[in-house]
Amino acid sequence: MKFFFDKLANFTKIILWTMPLPLLPPTTPILFHPWHCIVSPLPRQLTHFFLNPCHFYMPLLQNKDYMEVYTICYNLCTQRAPHNFSEKLYEYHGITMTGYLGEHVLPSLQSRNGDLLMAELIKRWKHHKIMNKWMKRFFTYLDRYYVKHHSHSSLQRVGIESFKKEVYNHIRENVVTAMLASIEKERNGEEVDHQQLKRCVAVFETMGQGDMDCYINDFEDALLTKSETYYNGRAAEWMSTDDTPAYLIKAEAALKAEKKRVEDYLIGSTEPKLLSVCEKQLLEVHQMELLNRETSGCAALLKNNKVDDLTRMFQLFGRLDEGLVPMSKIVESYFNSCGQDLMDQRKQTIAQQDKKKESASDPTLVKSFIDLHARCQSFGKC
Repeated sequence: MKFFFDKLANFTKIILWTMPLPLLPPTTPILFHPWHCIVSPLPRQLTHFFLNPCHFYMPLLQNKDYMEVYTICYNLCTQRAPHNFSEKLYEYHGITMTGYLGEHVLPSLQSRNGDLLMAELIKRWKHHKIMNKWMKRFFTYLDRYYVKHHSHSSLQRVGIESFKKEVYNHIRENVVTAMLASIEKERNGEEVDHQQLKRCVAVFETMGQGDMDCYINDFEDALLTKSETYYNGRAAEWMSTDDTPAYLIKAEAALKAEKKRVEDYLIGSTEPKLLSVCEKQLLEVHQMELLNRETSGCAALLKNNKVDDLTRMFQLFGRLDEGLVPMSKIVESYFNSCGQDLMDQRKQTIAQQDKKKESASDPTLVKSFIDLHARCQSFGKC
């Protein structure tokens, strides 16, 4: 922050001392005119403020100090040409922002990686928001009239655009890499700082200034690609070691975890995209092999009356487009086969028995079909 005000002081010497004095009220002391009046007491106050985190709970400036600065800016902006310095004030506001960010904030971020980079970004962004707020307050009159009449960007927007140009564009890839590494750690069972991730996501969202382009293009697309690769590998691993019910239990848990992940620190619009990627790798790619496994596929589960496993299978494959069609064909084939087996058994019974002893009113076959129908209906309620 000291740099910020040193630059401001240099601007005083280079610009204001070479300009005609604005027509201030007669009672205003002449030493109250130049920029050094604006920066004194600000260098001491703001530098001390940022270098001592414990002071974040204390007032940044007293009302008297703030009013002095505001009054000077007001006087510099309300004179008639050539004594009106609105344009110079607006120009130097941007120069001061970009200079401080480029020479001090960016190097502190480029020297860090991983969790340290995310923590530093959060801290620097928090400081920048405070600086941007106070700069806007100091130059309220400039923002209210000069900016509006000349169709310039507001001081608030200039502050965000400066951060995006001088800092964000240079470190976003490293930040995304750190965030994705943290997410993968969580997927592998490690604990991560959700608040840190959430605040980093907020930076990406804010950089869009009203739209989601930065979040989507810079972070979300990378997240989806990384998720696809991750679950492609996990699915292959599970397929090689687990039977169908065990695999589906893990897939269900993974999908629930991704949904919770969005709730904890991502943006809601990411949920359907992320779940779609995960469902494709975990379910769609391996669907037919899972269903047709001889000892643990759909038919085997039906034969062994595994209602819970069948319910899970139905719910998971129901997430996919036309995902229940293959399962329904297996169920249909299974019960048709069961019905045909009952008919064949009845035929064999008739052939083995004496025709005279055969009774047309024997209810055995009918009862068997009723039981089969009831069993079929019970699976239909899964």
